Amino acid sequence: MPRLEARSYIENYGPNDVWLGKTMYMMPNISNEKYLELAKLDFNRVQFLHRQELQDIRRWWNSSGFSELGFTRERVAEIYFSPASFLFEPEFATCRAVYTKTSNFTVILDDLYDAHGTLDNLKLFSESVKRWDLSLVDQMPQDMKICFKGFYNTFNEIAEEGRKRQGRDVLGYIRKVWEVQLGAYTKEAEWSAARYVPSYDEYIGNASVSIALGTVVLISALSTGEILTDDILSKIGRDSRFLYLMGLTGRLVNDTKTYQAERGQGEVASAVQCYMKDHPEISEEEALKHVYTIMDNALDELNREFVNNRDVPDTCRRLVFETARIMQLFYMDGDGLTLSHNMEIKEHVKNCLFQPVA
Repeated sequence: MPRLEARSYIENYGPNDVWLGKTMYMMPNISNEKYLELAKLDFNRVQFLHRQELQDIRRWWNSSGFSELGFTRERVAEIYFSPASFLFEPEFATCRAVYTKTSNFTVILDDLYDAHGTLDNLKLFSESVKRWDLSLVDQMPQDMKICFKGFYNTFNEIAEEGRKRQGRDVLGYIRKVWEVQLGAYTKEAEWSAARYVPSYDEYIGNASVSIALGTVVLISALSTGEILTDDILSKIGRDSRFLYLMGLTGRLVNDTKTYQAERGQGEVASAVQCYMKDHPEISEEEALKHVYTIMDNALDELNREFVNNRDVPDTCRRLVFETARIMQLFYMDGDGLTLSHNMEIKEHVKNCLFQPVA
């Protein structure tokens, strides 16, 4: 990721490097002590700003009551690391906050819909979002009340900030983005309750949405500083190839590293299991290899989309592309979100956010 790459350059930069060509020589305009000093100052100053933003988000998490929720994972620092690792410039502070808060809700609601809530309560939650109505909260259990009140207040605030930046009301847009997301969560909950294993194509059609990367990007894009017309939004919208490839690659890398653990917890649908259902003659190892091939091809296509989508503002293109990349980093060696305390991702978070360069 760009921020980690920058740190690596700083730590390996040699102001007195000797270069070797046909002879040995030094290049003072490239290897320069002042450049290194400025790079360290810049990195540490931006890192300090990031830590201040992270403190604000922790306060939001605690004041919203989410620390009282026993069914979900608290991964505020790891999630904030995602936008900080690629959209790190100070002027994107609001976008980082929106990205992190939205991502935290995708984790909370994924855990809620995946294993904690009953189908009736989940449908009540989805209906409350659709109607944008606090009056239904009284019918919810306590933990779901906390979720919905926090959700309602947070996205009203995000919509107000989006209105100021976009010059138009964006609450309806945000609500529609979430309706699609909750519909995907609900379908997975219904599959799980019925012990239904869909076909691979049916699974991917829903799972590329339920991975929730599209929801995070579409809402965060409103705070990048770019004025987004309906035409631009359509180029990174639910029907765009660009967004689909981001969701597809994110889902596949997630599934390849989590499907065995989730199967042990009773989950019946994953890309690997669904592909094996379609092709009962192949082994699990062959199915996994095929899923990796699909993902590699999709990543190649995603690269082409990133290069060719010149009609989309650069910041929005970065948002889509780098979100796909951060998923590859989180799940490179395992479930880097759930098991972050035992994974290499812990070192990445520390180097990006907490450990200054010396």
